[in-house]
Amino acid sequence: MPSVAKQRRTWFALCRELGIADEDRHAVQEAHVGKPSLRTWTPEDFDRAIAALQRAAGQHRDPHAHVREDRV
Repeated sequence: MPSVAKQRRTWFALCRELGIADEDRHAVQEAHVGKPSLRTWTPEDFDRAIAALQRAAGQHRDPHAHVREDRV
């Protein structure tokens, strides 16, 4: 599983790609995970929310997020 830092970067990139403004992002986060702050998200929370945004963006239809592993 990718690191939380990689998942955070992916989340912010998807929000920008979908045109979600920073002031709206917390509401979107709470809608997907039930927690408005990323600081309290678990890797599973990121997986669920990233997958939902990737589906909304038409990137895939899988129930899990597609996030590349961290480079070593």
